[in-house]
Amino acid sequence: NSAGANEKKGVGKYQIRELQATDWLALQELAQARPVRYEQSVWDLAGMVHSEPFASCIHRTHRTWVAEQDGQPVAFAVLGLPYRDRRDLSPLVIEWAGPAEAVGAILKFAVDTQVDSLTLVLGPHEQEIAAVLSLIPAKQQRNQGTVRVMEAGRLVQQLRPYLIARDAHLASEFVVVSMPDGQVEVRLGKEMRVLSSQQFIAFVFDSPPQTVWTDRMESLRRRLFPVAFPYTAGLNYV
Repeated sequence: NSAGANEKKGVGKYQIRELQATDWLALQELAQARPVRYEQSVWDLAGMVHSEPFASCIHRTHRTWVAEQDGQPVAFAVLGLPYRDRRDLSPLVIEWAGPAEAVGAILKFAVDTQVDSLTLVLGPHEQEIAAVLSLIPAKQQRNQGTVRVMEAGRLVQQLRPYLIARDAHLASEFVVVSMPDGQVEVRLGKEMRVLSSQQFIAFVFDSPPQTVWTDRMESLRRRLFPVAFPYTAGLNYV
């Protein structure tokens, strides 16, 4: 059964309804309030929701629901529902924004009234919604796509405000030196290691098994890293 665009269903303190044309400014503000995000204008957001860049590649189409509180949009979720001839595929949550509780209300509404199940991918920085969904079965997987660091020192310079916000003292003791052979010398506190380019990427962006650097260096690293990425196979998939 499908709810019409003007129909609302109460879930807790929220009213859930389908996306309306007047929602785009509010939805863009919600999307831009996320601490880890792609920069996008209202036009970008609306264009990608309508064009279905990732969903159309995997035989799914978008349906977007909004959670309202006191008549104002406070969260949204874009779902990828299988084409009618692909009922063997499971629905996916493509994109979302807003408080974890409100997003959870949208997902509960979807499972209660629209679909039998949903698959949702969460990044390590999305602990609030993970807590809301803590009773749901989950498994770990890697973010999709590839990373190439052109110059390690420039990357660290760009990350400096983020690192200072995490731990200003330790950030001041984090130094990288690019070496001619493509390796990177990493100094963190009193710890130092020479890493390959792939090991350096793991140092900054991943949560790798501890095989290269000391336990002490790993404990320091976790005070600054990993740097969170938005999920690469969502609405901004290229």
